[in-house]
Amino acid sequence: MPIIYTPTVGLACQRYGLLFRRPRGLFITINDRGRVFEILKNWPEKRVRVIVITDGERILGLGDLGVQGMGIAVGKLTLYTVCGGVNPSEAYDELIDEFMVCAKKRFGDNVLVQFEDFANHNAFRLLFQYRGSHLVFNDDIQGTASVALAGLMAARPMTGKALHEQRYLFFGAGEAGTGIAELIATAISKERNIPVQEARKLIFLVDSKGLVTFSRLETLHDHKLPFAHKVDHCPDLLSAIRALKPNVLIGVSAQSGAFNREVLTAMASINTRPIIFALSNPTSKSECTAAEALTITQGAR
Repeated sequence: MPIIYTPTVGLACQRYGLLFRRPRGLFITINDRGRVFEILKNWPEKRVRVIVITDGERILGLGDLGVQGMGIAVGKLTLYTVCGGVNPSEAYDELIDEFMVCAKKRFGDNVLVQFEDFANHNAFRLLFQYRGSHLVFNDDIQGTASVALAGLMAARPMTGKALHEQRYLFFGAGEAGTGIAELIATAISKERNIPVQEARKLIFLVDSKGLVTFSRLETLHDHKLPFAHKVDHCPDLLSAIRALKPNVLIGVSAQSGAFNREVLTAMASINTRPIIFALSNPTSKSECTAAEALTITQGAR
């Protein structure tokens, strides 16, 4: 995995324009509006079952890499079939909609379209917009969440606590963070047989402006709203840890070193067995290393 995906794929994307060996993937530009179907007909394989598209706007934790985002498509190997680089100032929605219609027309109703590394404001919107008419999937919102939830369930024998007996704090409130948070809330609601809204009260988010609270409601993006709670505002991660005393700390901020000695020590002082997931990628962007977490928390004693 370190060779075919993170951290190698991040470096490959940054240098993709210098690494050309042979054509990979399919590029669709804003100038191709009105003839997307004709372009898709050029793809040599007719029995397509999965299509993954990206606009290159939020590649890993690196940002907008434009057409060099094709590197992430190559990195995921068999998951990727089609990739598009689009300037968001153009007629963005019309192009995406034409692609979705034409992909279904060309490859059939059961083709799976994976939205990969779209910026937050588009990732959530497109996923919900097309889920009623197309088979769609977002790895950052749904795939990462599944793995994180599996990790929490695997940790239960060590902590001795069920999902609903813990408090969760996220550092980072983008599509990955809120995707994981929502799946955890869903799992808690099923575990306790309570509404998801009630389960969300155990989950807190810290973004670039501090703790996501009810007092910030008017300035929050839609995907953060379900996790805006009526608690005192905390300006940073460390103050949020001290105020909320979480059992689980999940990093999805793409800020290397964010889980420093103070943060890890604070988690260890609150919990005999703290759960710390530094999930940001590429690896160079992760909040801490596994060795740092184990050493500083003294292996959770």
